[in-house]
Amino acid sequence: MELSEGIEKRLNELEKLLTKKPEEAFEIANSMLSDNSIQENLHFSSKIKEILSRCFLKLNSNERALNYALEALEYFETNDDYTNAALCLNTIGGVYNFLGDHEKRLKCNLKCLKYRKKGGDEKGELGTLNNIGDTYIQLGNYEKALEYFNLCLDIPYLDLHTKTIVKNNIGETYFFQGKLDEAKPFFEEAVSLAKQSNYKIIEAVANVFLAKIFNQKGELDESLKKLEDALKTVLEIKYSTEELEIYKLFTSIYHKKGDVELAYKFQSKFVGLKEKLDKENNLRLIQDLQFSYHVDQLEKETQKQKEQNKQLRSAYQHISQQNILIEEKNKSITDSINYANRIQTALLPSDEELESLFEESFIMYNPRDIVSGDFYWTSNLSTHMIIAVADCTGHGVPGALMSMIGINSLNQIIIDQNITKPSQALNQLDNKIYSSLNKHSADYYSSDGMDIAMCAIRKEDLNMVYSGANRPILIVRDEKLMEYKPTKLAIGGLYNRNKTFVDNEIQLQKGDQIYLFTDGYADQFGGAKGKKFKYKNLKELILKNSSQPMKEQLAILQHTFKNWKGSLEQIDDVCILGIKL
Repeated sequence: MELSEGIEKRLNELEKLLTKKPEEAFEIANSMLSDNSIQENLHFSSKIKEILSRCFLKLNSNERALNYALEALEYFETNDDYTNAALCLNTIGGVYNFLGDHEKRLKCNLKCLKYRKKGGDEKGELGTLNNIGDTYIQLGNYEKALEYFNLCLDIPYLDLHTKTIVKNNIGETYFFQGKLDEAKPFFEEAVSLAKQSNYKIIEAVANVFLAKIFNQKGELDESLKKLEDALKTVLEIKYSTEELEIYKLFTSIYHKKGDVELAYKFQSKFVGLKEKLDKENNLRLIQDLQFSYHVDQLEKETQKQKEQNKQLRSAYQHISQQNILIEEKNKSITDSINYANRIQTALLPSDEELESLFEESFIMYNPRDIVSGDFYWTSNLSTHMIIAVADCTGHGVPGALMSMIGINSLNQIIIDQNITKPSQALNQLDNKIYSSLNKHSADYYSSDGMDIAMCAIRKEDLNMVYSGANRPILIVRDEKLMEYKPTKLAIGGLYNRNKTFVDNEIQLQKGDQIYLFTDGYADQFGGAKGKKFKYKNLKELILKNSSQPMKEQLAILQHTFKNWKGSLEQIDDVCILGIKL
């Protein structure tokens, strides 16, 4: 009896320690699990495994978190211990959320809710309802999300802390639907509740969303006030991620107001903080790897191996020293690539520049690595608006270098020479790329180049001329999709130096939607069978959601890509540009 009471007391202490010091909680729990008296008691050993699963989740060791939670879940389900089974399912759902598999997370959430009710865990039930609502947001099912958030509000034992979260979540749901007027009062209430409960994070987040709403409505001064309130809060609690978003919004708004000095000031703050966070993320990754290594050693240890492990720990110290050297080299390389990203980003059109050409538009730009071989380009000439999307050979640093050559060449061809005929521009681009890459050697010829789609829209009558090098364009009109095929030739490369790119003349109408894109989205592996998304599915996705506002279309494309990819690696750069006339 005394032994059981002693273990229960240590488990309660572990619960308190887990939130603030997960690494310390792991060490204690792992030590307890090796105790023979605990190993002989399936209930206590399963409970420690459940606690270990939460430790691993907090320490980003997802595979171990999943394994321990599943092992503990089997025992608790067998013995109708619904309270602990629900904790296991909550951890499993957290793993799937991290991996971006929201369908599996939803299944865990719903089963967890069932167990919370059976176990009489009212507080846990409330949290799970909120998790289900959040999962439906990730899945893009906003009506279902609202249904579960409203269930939270109907619960009589709803505490102020949770009510604050739920009100903010409802505001976010309406915001993502584009229903700004419905979202605004929920964010305002969330701010008020957050102040009452001293819930600083929600206060900051809700104020940022209010700033976004005022920004979209053109009420820029009100937007700035909300951002100032949010910035004061995040600086107080050192919430760097939201601070980054605030600097980005400040930059955008001051740019709209024409205040170049303040726009530059906040852009500089954004760049400085992003560099700092990137460095912290790299350090955290190394720490996670070191923790994983430490766990590997503990899991392999046996009673007979403990003496040998003294030598292993000495080797670990040596590895740690080597890691410091590797970290320094990685830091130098990463810093260089991040700086290259800043240069490449500066060369691309900003969101504001794109919106100045086309008020309703979006750009999905997801590099596979830090820098990208895809790029997009715009120009506002006196008579024409020019847009282009290109996919250069390679990705990462080589692809980014090619993209910079492409951007510079387009500036010279179209802006300097005022060329508005796409086929003529592509022919000159082909010659420039070929000559740029082959001027230093008579023995070696570069096969590098790019695929590109280019459109020139005449301002006076919306007559558009499109020409493509291996990249088509899509136009949606009256809920019908039209595809225009490219010339089956690439820009640059070794062969066929006598190329002719064909122009397609298209009379546009008000309300037409035009999409230019690279092949990265369609070629991404994922889904249940790990297959390519495919071009056919991309066309269907674009047509299906073409009635939505352009920003909502972007959100859908991003959600679909993330869910499709799941835990698989992104295989290529992704770029999709959409405009509505």
